[in-house]
Amino acid sequence: MFYRMVANAAKLMAELEEYDVAVLESHHNQKADSPSGTALDVAKRVLENIPRKKTIVTGAFGRKPEPEELHVASVRVGSVPGTHTLIFDSAADTIELTHTARSREGFALGAVRALEWLSAPDADMQAKKGVFTMNDVFAAL
Repeated sequence: MFYRMVANAAKLMAELEEYDVAVLESHHNQKADSPSGTALDVAKRVLENIPRKKTIVTGAFGRKPEPEELHVASVRVGSVPGTHTLIFDSAADTIELTHTARSREGFALGAVRALEWLSAPDADMQAKKGVFTMNDVFAAL
């Protein structure tokens, strides 16, 4: 659901060049990868929907970012389960879209819902065949 919101927000902001955009994510200090796969997936959805952003840049900048770069920043601290924020910033205001996972329970529920959707026949009472994503599941809601 968060990915769909990110894509829709990016589409809304695509023509508003006064807004810059970035991704910020934080996780517990035992997480091995940085940035997380989720943060990179959020960034990819931004690139797909905001044509002026062309490149994902991770890590610290030792320079001013270029306008076509999308900065993905990561923090590893304490026991944070996982927080991802999409930031749109202008001189006038800041708009943030944040998802915070409190546990893996929400992800497990999503997997159960996907299985229920997959096991239900389609509108023609046919079994579903092929490769599906959560977008297919959400499209049926």
